[in-house]
Amino acid sequence: MTSDDVRNMSVSALLLKMMQNSADDESTLSTLKQLTTAATAMGIADKPYISLN
Repeated sequence: MTSDDVRNMSVSALLLKMMQNSADDESTLSTLKQLTTAATAMGIADKPYISLN
């Protein structure tokens, strides 16, 4: 995945990709799930990552 790919992803898509890459680490998965919940609650889950800078 390139930096351009990451810039164009939504926050939730980025977190999902990170979850897929961390499938064997339960602690990391738990943290990423919490971040997904927080992003949804804050209303930023569907916003492109780059728009948050």
